[in-house]
Order: sequence, then C-alpha cells, then structure tokens
Amino acid sequence: MDSNLRELQKTEATHRLQLLEKEYKMHQNVLKEFKTDKTLYYSETINKSFSGILYWLNNKQEYVKAVKEIEQQYNIYVYHCILSHTEFGDVLDMLFVSSAQEEWEQELEELKTGYVESYCYVLDSDGSEFGTIKIKSINGGLVREY
Repeated sequence: MDSNLRELQKTEATHRLQLLEKEYKMHQNVLKEFKTDKTLYYSETINKSFSGILYWLNNKQEYVKAVKEIEQQYNIYVYHCILSHTEFGDVLDMLFVSSAQEEWEQELEELKTGYVESYCYVLDSDGSEFGTIKIKSINGGLVREY
C-alpha cells in the first residue's frame, strides 16, 4: 500500500471524525484517541436502551483482524465501525476512506446528510459487500438506520 496515500487517507479520516463529532455529537474521545494513536472505536446497538454504545475495536481481536484484511484487500482506510445484530447475523459496518481521492469531497458531502459508504462485513457468513448505509447518532456513538 502506498504510504503517501495512506497518510492522505488518515488525514481525510480525521476530517470525517471531526464532522461526526461536530454534526453527530460523537463522543470527543473517538477523535482525540484516533489523532493521538490511531485508536479505532466501534458503536454497538444491543437493544433500544443500549444503542450507539462505544467500545475500543481492539477489545475484539477478530474485528481488528477483519478491518486489517479489508483495508489491505481494497486499499481503504477504516475510521469507525458500527456493530449491528440483525436477522441476517452480526454485521460490522466499516466506515472508510476510499483510495479514490477524487471522490472524497462527494463522500464527505454525503456523510453530512447521514449517508456513508461502508464495507458491510457479515461476521457469521460470506455475505459481505460494499454499500451505502444511513446513520444517526445516539449516546455518543452511531447506529445504522438501514
């Protein structure tokens, strides 16, 4: 992976986390720790009372491994994840910065409206794919609406 592109992606990821903090009221530690030591968080919805709860990604080594594999395979940079428990199984949505710099401005504009490109990683099967998801904020984290 090109180290110059990787640094540009990290800078863009920081911009997106700043937007999530400002516009979506994401907890300030998510951005602060990302800037300090590249700490990644994931938001989990357990039930209606416990939605958008933040956890460090490195608490689950299988999630860390999955993120690293997907980043390398598709040349993307993951900056936050959302774990949802669905009828299709557990899905780890990886919010990412693509390698296509010419698309970053459009991706940022879409994020402002709640739509974000994600790699939807199905933990229990092989049905993973790229897609656009709708997000909203709750409890300092994010939830996937659809």
